[in-house]
Parts: sequence; structure tokens; C-alpha cells
Amino acid sequence: ELMGLIEVRAGEGTYIRQVNIDAVIAPLAWMLFIEKDTDLELYEVRKILEVEAAGIAAERAQEDEIRDLYEALEVMRMDLDIDRLGEEADHHFHFAIARATHNKILIRLMNTISDTMRKTLKSSRSKLYEDKDTPERLYQEHFSIYEAIKEHDMKKAEQLMLGHLVGVENQLAKYSLLNDK
Repeated sequence: ELMGLIEVRAGEGTYIRQVNIDAVIAPLAWMLFIEKDTDLELYEVRKILEVEAAGIAAERAQEDEIRDLYEALEVMRMDLDIDRLGEEADHHFHFAIARATHNKILIRLMNTISDTMRKTLKSSRSKLYEDKDTPERLYQEHFSIYEAIKEHDMKKAEQLMLGHLVGVENQLAKYSLLNDK
């Protein structure tokens, strides 16, 4: 009842409410906001969701969604050229992949997770970018994922996304920027 899944009417009985997916996902957003030491766990969830999302996006992406991915890459490139971290373009890119799946639940889950990741990892980006090769490498990884989606190559998109997320996770762990819990 607290989650809004059932309704108890005095003297009438208990009824299942029409489920609003936001009512289910909203508690997750609050948990992510207040929970501490979840950075590593969030990366695990991102790998679970985003690898599959990249494959589905490769299968389902339409021209406007492929163009949206490319526009995010253009902003990423401009950010690199003027030594900006480019976290907004990165967020836009990953969320555009979720949208290209055409799966409403995945889009909402990704929105919840990516907003949390953007907040928790924003400070760590400057540390990651101390290695002068990292920004260009990350851009190239995103570009390769884009090309696989544009070519509708599901397996390649999944492999590239997994490689990208594992690489970032490993680099963050190397700098001890991910929690061990």
C-alpha cells in the first residue's frame, strides 16, 4: 500500500491499483540518493543494463536516434577541444542509447541511475583526466559504440559498451575512486 501497488478500502476489501512504473522506480531513486558507498554497485548495474541496451539500440535505433547519438559525440569533441570534462555530453550519449531501445522501463531506470552516476562521479572525472590520453580514448570508445549502433551490429555494440564500462571502472578503481563495498 505504501508503494502504491494496492489500495485498501475500509469495508470493501483490497484492490490492486493500476501500476505506475514511476511509483516503483521512485523509491530506487531515493535509495540511490541516500545510500552511501554504492559507486561500485552502480557500475555493476550499469554494466548489466547498458551492455544489453547497446545491443537493443543497435537493433532498434531509428535515424533520428542515431543522429542524437552523433550530436552528443560532436559536443563531446568540442568539450575535449577546449579542455572541458564533457560529463553532460557523456550523460546525453548514454541516455540516448537507452532511448533508442524504445523500452520505457529501461529508459526510466537509466535516467535514475545515470543521474546518480553523474553526481557521484563528476568529481572523479578530473582525476581520471589527469592521464592526458584518457579523454581521447574515452571519446574514441564512445565513437566506436556509436558506429556499431549505426551499423545495427548488436554483438559489436554490446562488446564495445562492456569494454568501455569495464575500462572506466578499472581506471576508477586504480585511482581508488570507487568504493570497495
